[in-house]
Amino acid sequence: MFNHRVVGAVLVGETDLEETIENLILNKTDMERIEDSFLDPEIDIEDYFD
Repeated sequence: MFNHRVVGAVLVGETDLEETIENLILNKTDMERIEDSFLDPEIDIEDYFD
């Protein structure tokens, strides 16, 4: 994260987050409102962006 935006990621194994992370990076989505919970495994990050 830099300035509330995802600028890169390393995904290990089957995460099913590839497309979501790619879209966050390419769209330069402002993540400020969920930045604290972004990596919480209990939260389905894809639900924020459907």
